[in-house]
Amino acid sequence: MSPAIKAAAVWIVTGEKYVPWGLASAATVKAHHPEIPLIWLVSEVAARKTDELVPEWLRGSLDVRVAACIGEPDKEASRRLKVEARRLIEGDFFQIDADVLLARPLQSADFEKVEAVGAAPNREPAGEFQEDPDNKWAQNFFREMGWQWPDTYLNTGFIFWRDNAAAHAFTHAWEKAREEFAAKMQIVIDQPAFNHVADLSGGVTTLDSCYNAPVSLLPQLTRNAVCYHYYASDDTGEAVRGSALVHLAGKFAAKSSDAKYAVERFLKAPKPFVGWGAHSEQYRLAGQWRNYLERKLRVGWDGVKKKLKS
Repeated sequence: MSPAIKAAAVWIVTGEKYVPWGLASAATVKAHHPEIPLIWLVSEVAARKTDELVPEWLRGSLDVRVAACIGEPDKEASRRLKVEARRLIEGDFFQIDADVLLARPLQSADFEKVEAVGAAPNREPAGEFQEDPDNKWAQNFFREMGWQWPDTYLNTGFIFWRDNAAAHAFTHAWEKAREEFAAKMQIVIDQPAFNHVADLSGGVTTLDSCYNAPVSLLPQLTRNAVCYHYYASDDTGEAVRGSALVHLAGKFAAKSSDAKYAVERFLKAPKPFVGWGAHSEQYRLAGQWRNYLERKLRVGWDGVKKKLKS
């Protein structure tokens, strides 16, 4: 058994939409690590929604702190607080996006080597590509900013922070780089600036990619992953369709009495997709063969019935 984790877990939840997702994410951390303090940095709207939806078994563990400014747009508040979180929280902590489920326990040994900041890259693609392996989307930003492309591009959906001078200095540089990026690109995002500072400072320890398995893009890479990252900001909705995230979040949104049971059931046999919402190809890539075959048969039978009716 891995030693107890001596750090907090922090989420930034600034919109009502993300409250059920954040509750599902926080519940998976609590189930694996009851010793970890759970801290939310939120807007007033999100705080009210959280108070409405959080079940009693989770309420006492959740430290909700209003940190967004009055009238600040949810998206801008989220991006700002993500960059400023290190200055707002005392002690070491894990910074976790609301669209991340902790499928398996954190391993304390993986974080002992982190001197200031730790982050994980996307898992290396294996088999059939479903995203751009060269990350041209991010490379275009770096080219336009005149920044050097880093050897390893890190994802900011899961970050481990030490509470020391080097980590605080990194945060200051990240804030400055993000402001520069936003002013020039007119886009409020944080990840390119994080990677630019990481490349310049060399102050980020690369964590194992098991801490960032991109479910929607590469579901075949969720096997034995610690963190399922759903990329839920995808406007198409495909990122979360039929996912365990949506399934669990739905329990919290409905104030279901079996929300805790649903979380426990998910963690006993963590699978990235649940029920019939996902595409059969997503089931196949994730290794959910029973779901894949049943989905294929159901879709095929539905097709036969439509033909018979016509």
